[in-house]
Amino acid sequence: MLALKALFIKSQKISTVIFDEIDTGISGEIAGKVANKIYEISLSTQVISITHLPQVASLSKNHLKISKSIKGNRTYTNVKELSLDEKIYEIAQMISGDKVTDSQLQYAREMVIRN
Repeated sequence: MLALKALFIKSQKISTVIFDEIDTGISGEIAGKVANKIYEISLSTQVISITHLPQVASLSKNHLKISKSIKGNRTYTNVKELSLDEKIYEIAQMISGDKVTDSQLQYAREMVIRN
């Protein structure tokens, strides 16, 4: 699906594209290839990508964390642009879950800095 969308985006000269969890159900090497394809698209088109994959998130120029909370009967959405250190921590959390170790932080840092 991503390959077809990439061709369509290029041929139609679309200025902005939103990928809403286009990477669902993949991991490992395939996730890296999808991340690289999304990055390639971003070189000529603005890309907004909603993802839970560290491979995709690590390639972002800007990283926004979106969270929601419920207070009473209302749902609130919070959007925060992350600093470099916050981005690294968030990616480490994507890798590990709730408990982030020094080695996961180091790996996340390597993922972000190499890009």
